[in-house]
Amino acid sequence: MIYFGTYQFVKPILLLKDPDLIKQIAVKDFDHFTDHRTLVPENIDPLWGRNLLTLKGKA
Repeated sequence: MIYFGTYQFVKPILLLKDPDLIKQIAVKDFDHFTDHRTLVPENIDPLWGRNLLTLKGKA
């Protein structure tokens, strides 16, 4: 199985297991996957609050 979906409580999550698919999404198609979950608020820790994994799309 290359990928599968599951739920974290009520939020759907996609889990990837194929390294080529991960590279495709993480490098080439990264700008299409915005609005990720915020792990640490930006005002608490600016380094983790403004990294690539927590980018927000245009409002």
